[in-house]
Amino acid sequence: PPPPPPSQIHTNHTSSPNSYRTFVYLPALDKHIRQIPAFYKIPYIGSLQEKTMLVMVNSHHSVDFPEPIPQNMVMVGGLQIMDPKPLPEDIKKFIDSGRKGAILFSLGTNVRSSDLGDERISMFL
Repeated sequence: PPPPPPSQIHTNHTSSPNSYRTFVYLPALDKHIRQIPAFYKIPYIGSLQEKTMLVMVNSHHSVDFPEPIPQNMVMVGGLQIMDPKPLPEDIKKFIDSGRKGAILFSLGTNVRSSDLGDERISMFL
């Protein structure tokens, strides 16, 4: 039989707990949280993971590193995705008018076409 999957992937990007998280990040987060009156009496933030009944992870095995996960962890990646809005009429008309179809290329909302420059824009035309 094939060997079981590794419990961690050896890369610079990892989701495994580490010393920084244990000794720096969690104590600082706990101190910050305790400044909010509603959270004065909660247990130390680092101990909550031991008492967690269900963890919903905004990821999916098809786009993440392969690793075994506990039974109380459920991959729910994509829950925030909404149905797309219809294309504006002028763009729909332009796309439908092509004899061989069209390709709609978008860099999303993080890249402004004005930041690309004419040379890069002409690469896509």
